[in-house]
Amino acid sequence: PFITHYFNTKLSSTYHSSGRPVGVKYTQGNWEGELGIDVVSIPKGPNGTITINIAAILSSDGFFLPGINWQGILGLAY
Repeated sequence: PFITHYFNTKLSSTYHSSGRPVGVKYTQGNWEGELGIDVVSIPKGPNGTITINIAAILSSDGFFLPGINWQGILGLAY
């Protein structure tokens, strides 16, 4: 596999699945997963910890390409 490090939802003590599936298609590749919530700690942030919505990728096809040096995607909105 191309991915060597990933967020394992089953090992997280703070991740909770909503049970709602999600899928995204791109020009090249796609992924499927589930929506959930998690707690993120930002040591020097204003609140210390925040609850976030997350889309956990559970499977993908042609999305994570060989030679690409990233292990996931992160999107932030405010």
